[in-house]
Amino acid sequence: MRRAITSAFTVLGSFLSSVPFDVHAQGAVVHAASCSPADTETAIGATRDGDIVVIPSCPAGVSWPSTMTVTKGITIQGAGIGRTVLLDGVFKGNALCAGGGPMLRFLVASPRTWRLTGLTVRGSAPDTAVCQSGHVHVSHTTKAWRIDHVRIENQQTVGIRVTGDTWGLIDHAQFQGVHKNGVVVGHDAWGGHSYGDGSWSDPLSLGTERAIYVEDCTFSDTHPVGAGAMDALDGGRFVFRQNRATFLATHGTESSGRRRGVRSYEIYNNTFDAESLVAVYTAINVRGGTGVIYDNTFAGDYGVIINLQNFRDTAGYAPWGRCDGSSLYDQNQPGQRGYACLDQIGRSTGTRLSGDAPAPAAWPNQALEPLYQWGNVKNGVSNPTMSSHSPNIRASRDYVDNVVKPGYTALPYPHPLAAAGPSSVSDGHER
Repeated sequence: MRRAITSAFTVLGSFLSSVPFDVHAQGAVVHAASCSPADTETAIGATRDGDIVVIPSCPAGVSWPSTMTVTKGITIQGAGIGRTVLLDGVFKGNALCAGGGPMLRFLVASPRTWRLTGLTVRGSAPDTAVCQSGHVHVSHTTKAWRIDHVRIENQQTVGIRVTGDTWGLIDHAQFQGVHKNGVVVGHDAWGGHSYGDGSWSDPLSLGTERAIYVEDCTFSDTHPVGAGAMDALDGGRFVFRQNRATFLATHGTESSGRRRGVRSYEIYNNTFDAESLVAVYTAINVRGGTGVIYDNTFAGDYGVIINLQNFRDTAGYAPWGRCDGSSLYDQNQPGQRGYACLDQIGRSTGTRLSGDAPAPAAWPNQALEPLYQWGNVKNGVSNPTMSSHSPNIRASRDYVDNVVKPGYTALPYPHPLAAAGPSSVSDGHER
């Protein structure tokens, strides 16, 4: 089922007026002398905001043994997927996840914007401690960035890790690994607050650019179980659309300790295919927050297509405890086993918590905003139900099956930041 949407032209004009310069205009073109990190860093040093760094062809691959951090509002552009190949040899962290990092880290402050396009990143340093630092790490406060037409292959860790108080677009990207996430989204510093507290106290913003958009991407995982195309926590807000994947999952406010769970998600117009995975139970597994899941196509032997969970039904996790009527952070309605549970599926904006020990130690008066799903098809047959075995997640209260969410309108596709299409430097001038 398709919804009528606002004119893409109107939204694009409004969106671009909010950023400091035309995100599609081209500045000076600075050519790196080679694919080496030293030559690339020299080229970046010669740029100003709005400029383009071009990394030449190196199909055999060039090793990058240490993290390169980008703080300018620039474009970094390769010669194309499979032509510019950068080998991520950066140490990924010890048993305590100290000392490691990504190959590329973008720490760009608002109002700057940036882009990474036209290259391959190939993993070569294992993430043995599962620190999940990422091959590419995006953070800080910029609100208009794009990673597109890239391939992240032989993943040793998550492909792209997003943290901070930022939103942008990942499109036309290819992810290939063995039991590795493609993208992990967290908004731990949303609004300048920690642990995702800011995101959970800010109003829901479905259908706007205030999220990490992942669109027109493919995710391949050769592990028999797989790790999922995406994960989200720390108040993460994401949109997953027009992609091909096997499954995705999210974290709730539970097993990650003080960190909050996923905040919101819009999952639509995707193709999920179980392919050869032998142990895939569900295509979409969510453990908190709210949003919409619609018009997806599912193929293969999934047990259920959308699985809803609340870990705190059966176990206590510090500092939140168990949702059984004993935790101060839950609503604890009489006779409801703790319901409503903090940040559970179907809960939304509430009073902001703060501090390493979350304060106030009280129910944050979170609004009830159910999760909606509609128009999903499994193996050619309409599949209008979600699956929940939690006593605290109930149909027609916390989630609604086969009903379009009232008042919801998706952001026009493609994302406004993708309007420029594939990368090109033909209009730029040399520096």
